[in-house]
Amino acid sequence: GLKDFYHRVLESRFRPRSFLDVGGNYGTHSLFFLSQGVPTITFEPNPGCVEHFQSLLELNRLHGDIVPAAVGAEAAEATLSFSERETWLGSISVGEGAVVGDDASVKTVKVPVVTLDAVVEERGLQPGLVKLDTEGFELQVVRGAQKTLEMHRPIVVFESNTPAERQA
Repeated sequence: GLKDFYHRVLESRFRPRSFLDVGGNYGTHSLFFLSQGVPTITFEPNPGCVEHFQSLLELNRLHGDIVPAAVGAEAAEATLSFSERETWLGSISVGEGAVVGDDASVKTVKVPVVTLDAVVEERGLQPGLVKLDTEGFELQVVRGAQKTLEMHRPIVVFESNTPAERQA
């Protein structure tokens, strides 16, 4: 599975100089790479997930670099909608007209949207591995990472929910 892949990458000549965890959620992928000495940037817009990840970092005596933002095709502001019971299952709506169901357990928060290109350039990063798990927003992330992908040619691991998403 994915953990085996991560282990193989770490032991190979492709060991990443840095790991970008886009859609970090509770930070389990980030924790793994941090525990192996790989500098890691974790992007997570959900404040509850960020708080949980910070507590896991403290418990494991690790220092994480968390960007509390969504990642997309361009810098913007978005609305993050998520169930209080399933915080990992969030969706991002950029711009006006974000429609959220009237389920009382659904919370919404305004979050900044950054691009990977901007963060990589600002911080002088050299990403070797990028994980994308943004619940259907992956193509937007890729659109905002064109320079990074062309210049650094990192290994990209991504989740896709449908064959059409994967093809795109």
